[in-house]
Amino acid sequence: MLRRLVLLALVAAVLLVADLVAEQRAEQTVAAAVESRVERVGSVDAAIMSFPFLGRLGATGEVSQLRLHLREVAEQGVEVEVLTVDARGIRLSRAVLLGESRVRITDVDTVTATLRVADDEVRRVTGGMVLPDGPVTVPAALAPIVAATELLPCEPQVRIAAGAVVASCAADRLPRIVVDAIGSAELRG
Repeated sequence: MLRRLVLLALVAAVLLVADLVAEQRAEQTVAAAVESRVERVGSVDAAIMSFPFLGRLGATGEVSQLRLHLREVAEQGVEVEVLTVDARGIRLSRAVLLGESRVRITDVDTVTATLRVADDEVRRVTGGMVLPDGPVTVPAALAPIVAATELLPCEPQVRIAAGAVVASCAADRLPRIVVDAIGSAELRG
């Protein structure tokens, strides 16, 4: 009886380690794909929260949550300090489990995306505009900054906060750059 328990514990530990390694590899693959597909980006961090990762992916083709943080993204002549994408309920084609080497996103439940443009970049883009303190209506002169929101999957709410322009939105689709990058991710070496 003790041998069976030890064997079961060993099998469970091996499966857990394999699951964690696969999840970590997927995070690295997604981050590298986004970094290689975005023309100018300082760094990309990806985090997948889905347990058990392989079991859920195999059974439902779903990843519970994906968080991406892109820093120093240049888009349409504007330097975005940080772009954060939090996607939940991502469904992937399970063909990747059957040997297909490219990921294909088939659906996503919710996506919250936020970008932040620092005060010094606002001054550069607008020709010297200084951001006011406190919650205010976003001035029309910030249109070039808002145009950078092609990084977002939907029409954003724009506000001024802590010396920066912050644009965010919630949608049922991922930003184009994320779809393009993940769809190009080569999972098998």
